[in-house]
Formats: sequence, C-alpha cells, structure tokens
Amino acid sequence: DMRQQVIPLPPLPEQHRIVEAIEAEFTRLDAGVAALKRLRANFKRYKATVLKAAAEGKLVRQDPNDEPAADLLKRILRERRLKWEADQRAKGRDPQKLKYDEPKAPDMEGLPELPGGWVWASLDTLLDLLQYGTSVKADADQDNGVPILRMGNIQDGKLQFNSLKFISPEQEDIEKYRLSPEDLLINRTNSPELVGKTAIFQLDEVFTFASYLIRLRVNSSWSLPQYIMHIINSPWGQSYIARVRHQVAGQANINSQNIRDFPVPLPSLSEQQRIITQVELCFSIIDELRHVASVTLKRAERLRQAILRDAFAGRLVAQDPND
Repeated sequence: DMRQQVIPLPPLPEQHRIVEAIEAEFTRLDAGVAALKRLRANFKRYKATVLKAAAEGKLVRQDPNDEPAADLLKRILRERRLKWEADQRAKGRDPQKLKYDEPKAPDMEGLPELPGGWVWASLDTLLDLLQYGTSVKADADQDNGVPILRMGNIQDGKLQFNSLKFISPEQEDIEKYRLSPEDLLINRTNSPELVGKTAIFQLDEVFTFASYLIRLRVNSSWSLPQYIMHIINSPWGQSYIARVRHQVAGQANINSQNIRDFPVPLPSLSEQQRIITQVELCFSIIDELRHVASVTLKRAERLRQAILRDAFAGRLVAQDPND
C-alpha cells in the first residue's frame, strides 16, 4: 500500500543538496554513456576503414623482395592453361583441337591506381570453383539431417551457426554441396545493404549451403581465401557489388558473372598474408573494445542505481548540523 510506505526524509536543505548531487552525478554518467554509445556505433566503421586500407595497399608496407604480382598473374594464367590441358587429356580429348577460354581481364575503366607491385585481376582468374547452393527445402528436424547454411548465417563477415536448418541426404547429393574448409560463401540475394556479404567456412564438419548463397573456392597457390574475403567485404568490394546488383521486388541480386568479373586488387602472396595477419589483429582489438564498451554500459546502469541507493541512504552528501 503506497499510503503505508516509509520514505526517509532529511531536512529540506539536505534534500536540495541530494537532488543537486544526483543531477551532477547523472550528468557525468549520461555524458560517459553517450560517448560509449557513439564509440559502439562506430565499430563497424572502424572495421570498414581497416578493410579499405587493405584493398588500397595501405595497411602494410610493400616489400621489394616479394614476387611482383604481375609475375604471379603470369604464373596463374600459365598454370590454369596447363591444368585445363591435363583435364582434357584425362577425358581422352586432344587439347590442341579444342578452344581454351582464357579468364577475362577486368574492365580497367574507373579502377583506381594500385601500389607498385600490385595488379588488377578478375576474381574468375583466381577460382577453382563457383557453385550455387541447393534449392532442396530445409527444415528444423535434426534427425538424420545434414545442416545447411543460409543467408542469415552470414553476420558481420563471419558465419554464425545458430538457427540451423537441415536437409535430408535422401533428397540431395550431399557430397555435391558439402563445404570444405576455406570455401567462401557469398550472399547473392538479400536486401540491398546485405547482398554480397561474404564469410569463410573453416570447419572440418559436414555442412551444405542453400541456393541464395554461392560457394567460391579460391586456389590458395594463387591467392589466399581470407584475403579475397576481406576484399569482397571491403568498401571497395561492396561499392562494386552496389554497381552491378540487380533490383527485383525489393530484393537485390548478383549473379555468377558479376562475381567472376569482380576486379581484385592483387598483391604478392606474401603481402596477402601480411594483410590477413594485420586485419585479424585490428579486428581483435576492435572486438575487444566492443566487449569493454558493452560491459561498461551495463556497469553504468548499475552505477545509476547505486547513486540512488546512496542518496536515499544518506551517503551521497554530508549532513550539515546547521540544517
């Protein structure tokens, strides 16, 4: 009963001092909370800044002892041709009598200048496989089912393995759609701001992938999958996707040709590895700051309650015997 509630009542001057003290503490606390919320809102932008520097060759120093990317690209094109010829001979065909389709060079119009030792290459040049996922209907029944990754499982450049659905091996050729470690998954259909988001699969477990995703398998002797993932997720990569995506009934789409034509800023393999290491270091620091900000915001709310407890317990301001 509110009429029977006991309220500790200090003298009126002390009440004024308590109110002033509460307002002063809350003002400082609100300023700190606002700063933390601004910081938290910027974490995604900080990551984008790191990836922008990576794509522009500004994240790590170039090493003049590295293999020039122009030589790397020549080696890639030569090895692709030799692999194709070997595949034809394995099928009993004479490669001399067949037409070889060289991967298209990227359209250079509008592409920015690259650092010394880098070249532009189409993503198609670096791929061993590009494949759409299965369209078999998935459900939540885990019994005898194989987990399938869908577009919602790509979050902030990473794969999340919650809210999984499953497909039956009786309905689909699981091996055809089984993911291998280092496969990239790119979201080909989603809202305009989410289409094109890419993550890397790194589990040694049986997983398949759904039709709204495309699997990219990068040949790791030509380019490193993690580097390609960072480039696609960078502001450069996302601006390319924004240019080529198709809008249908509120959904944005990209197709396999858009992906094959993707212009990759290509450094040496050594520099790709240095970039990956530096990106991971920067991201780990940003993620730690995000965690600290979240913990501190929760602590701020507890501090607000503690200020009120101290105020009503007579501990927030000193008593004055003259009151």
